[in-house]
Amino acid sequence: MRLGDKLKSTIAAREEAARVEAERKRREAEEKSRRERAKILEWLRDWKTDTIHAIETGHEPKPVRLPRYVNDYATGSIGMPKHPHHDLLLPFLSWAKDEGLDLRILPNHDGGGMESWWEISVRSV
Repeated sequence: MRLGDKLKSTIAAREEAARVEAERKRREAEEKSRRERAKILEWLRDWKTDTIHAIETGHEPKPVRLPRYVNDYATGSIGMPKHPHHDLLLPFLSWAKDEGLDLRILPNHDGGGMESWWEISVRSV
C-alpha cells in the first residue's frame, strides 16, 4: 500500500471513530434529557394531585419547594421561558387558569444568605 493511501485510510478511520463517538454522546444526552423530563413531569403531576386533594378537603395548599432537579442553575426556575423544560409546565399553567387558580413560582431563601430555592404555589384568582 502506498503511503498516501495509508494516510487516507488512517484519516478516514479517525473521522469515522469521531463520528461514532459524537453519535454516542448525542444519544446519551438525549436519554439523559428524556429521564430528566420524565422525573420533572412526575413531580409536577404529584404536586398537582396533592394540590387538588388539599383544596377538595378544605385546606389551603402550602407553597412547595421545587426540587433542585426541576431548576437549572444556568437558566433559573422552570417558570422562566428560557428554562430547557419550561414546556412541561405549560399544561399545569393552563390547568390552574381553567380552575380559577394563579400558579406561581417564586424565589425564597433562608434569610441568612446560606440557601435559596424556588417554590411553587397556587392562589385563587
